[in-house]
Amino acid sequence: MSSFKKIVCSDLDGTIITKENELLKETKKDIQAFMIETNNAFSVVTGRQFFSSKNHIKDIGVTLPVITINGSSLIDPVSETLIDSLHFNKEEYFKILDIMLKHNIRFSVVNDFQIFCLKTSIWNKHFRRDKFKNSNIDENIYHLYDDFNELYQGIKKDCKYYNSVFIEYETKQEFDEIEKLFESYNFSKLTFAYFDQPTIEYFKPNVNKLSGLKMLANYLKVDLQDIYVFGDQVNDIPMFKGLKNNFAVGNAVPEIISIANEIIDNINNNGVGKKLIELKEKNIF
Repeated sequence: MSSFKKIVCSDLDGTIITKENELLKETKKDIQAFMIETNNAFSVVTGRQFFSSKNHIKDIGVTLPVITINGSSLIDPVSETLIDSLHFNKEEYFKILDIMLKHNIRFSVVNDFQIFCLKTSIWNKHFRRDKFKNSNIDENIYHLYDDFNELYQGIKKDCKYYNSVFIEYETKQEFDEIEKLFESYNFSKLTFAYFDQPTIEYFKPNVNKLSGLKMLANYLKVDLQDIYVFGDQVNDIPMFKGLKNNFAVGNAVPEIISIANEIIDNINNNGVGKKLIELKEKNIF
């Protein structure tokens, strides 16, 4: 039987982590005060990989399992080990990579503990320098190659986890051709411009933050509807639609604002921290 009746799960980027990759001092203070009073009933549900989120997770002091890579992994942040997952198996994964190689599709593989990419890829050129300039990332996670054949063989030899695959494209026509190739696979996907590079991230079907929260609820033996979530972006939509106790920071995108149970203050005004204190004062936790 779990000691937790209710828990909080917060997104990182745009919800408690600023564009400068920083956690506000007030937010950190309020989260930690909430954790002290609730036996650490706070966790993270993020689109980030574990390696790129662990500095913030450890800075806050999270001990509950965390959900990473958009709901595909459940990780123990203390031992830094995988608890549960919704990953591709190796056979599925290399069937996808075979198609990409055949059609000259530009791909990279970034899991919770490893990066496989070309030396010229955005993951190598910008990842450390820009987005995570305030984090100390272990250089050993990088596996860099000169061409896609070498990359493919490197993944085959050394990759341990198959959460998702990143695809870079330039034009709408290229995007449409990629989508057509994989239409029958029914992948879950995210599309975004990563450092101004149009990118698709494919996951196994039905993988999203809600499926990750289901893994967490099952592991902790907590009712799914007793998880309180905070978010700001379109990849938070599944968990906002699936959970009644959802809170959008005031800077959230319109798609989240329109479905949120409650809109709180924005990230720069410590929206999440203030709400956590309120939930505790009202004896909800």
